[in-house]
Amino acid sequence: MASITTARLLLRDAHDGDRVGFIDMLCDPLARAHLGGARSRADAEASLRPGLLKSLTSPEASYVVADRATDSFMGTVSLIRRDPAAPGHIRPEGKELELSYVFLPAFWGKGYAEEATRALLTRTASEHGGDESVLVITQSSERSLACTHEAARLRRGGAVRALERHADLGRRPVESFR
Repeated sequence: MASITTARLLLRDAHDGDRVGFIDMLCDPLARAHLGGARSRADAEASLRPGLLKSLTSPEASYVVADRATDSFMGTVSLIRRDPAAPGHIRPEGKELELSYVFLPAFWGKGYAEEATRALLTRTASEHGGDESVLVITQSSERSLACTHEAARLRRGGAVRALERHADLGRRPVESFR
C-alpha cells in the first residue's frame, strides 16, 4: 500500500518500530476510553509480538499516522468496510465504509485527526466517492464533530453519518452530513 503524505503527517504501513507506540495507545485510558478501555501492558505486549505489526495495517486503507519529519508513531487511521456482525449500522445489510482514527493523547487537539482523515478520504474519493460512510464518535467532542463535517465535505456525494459511541460499545445515529 502506498504511503500518503501531508504537510505534517506520513500515513504508512506499520513496522516493528511502531510497537511501543501501539502498546502505549492500547494501554492508555484516555485513548481507549470509548474503545473498550485500556488493556494491561502485559496483554498488549503479548498481543503485539514483533513481526506481527505489519498485519495491523494490511487491510486496504489502514495506516499508521506518523510525524512526517521524525516518522514517530502518533496513532492510526482507516477507511474499511464495516463488518455486518458489528453493532450500529446505517443500512440493514451493513458493509458501510467506517472511517476510524485513534491517536495518543499527546497529539489531541492539534488538527492531526482532521489532517489524516482528509488525506485518506482524498486518496480514496475516486474509489468510494458515493458510498455512505460511518464515523463512530463521542458526540460531546466538538473536534470529532468538526472532523465529521470535514469528512462529509470530502465524500463527494456520499453521506457521512456520525454514530454516538456509548460505554457499552453500542451506537446510535447522531447526525448525517452531506
